Amino acid sequence: MPTPLTYALIIAALAVFVTPAPSIAAEPSCPSVLDHKLVSLQDTPVSLCQFSGKVLLVVNTASECGYTPQYEGLEKLYRRYRDKGFVVLGFPANDFGAQEPGSNKEIAQFCRLNYGVTFPMFAKTSVIGANANAFFHELAAKT
Repeated sequence: MPTPLTYALIIAALAVFVTPAPSIAAEPSCPSVLDHKLVSLQDTPVSLCQFSGKVLLVVNTASECGYTPQYEGLEKLYRRYRDKGFVVLGFPANDFGAQEPGSNKEIAQFCRLNYGVTFPMFAKTSVIGANANAFFHELAAKT
């Protein structure tokens, strides 16, 4: 069975799908894969269209997973390259061994206090199967 890190690497490869081709139109368009509105960990609506034209690393996360220390590396990567158009998008999910049992508020506090996470984090969601959120469902369909 693939690990969450494997899914992160597969999804990272999808950056090609979210970087639109250069356009002569004055208004940048939103690629269909990013045409989703999701909720942040702070219960704020977020349009993924705002990340159009950026290189995205989309990662499903879990606070009680063996890969939890990845938050530190992801934050360093984000801080190092964010001014060059790189964004980490975190999606807490309880899909893999029930390793993300907390509420959105608990997850946000955990990420901030333990790892200083400042990259965009979204509300706890499902990232696989029939219950996957629409964004992950579309990413999976593209792979």
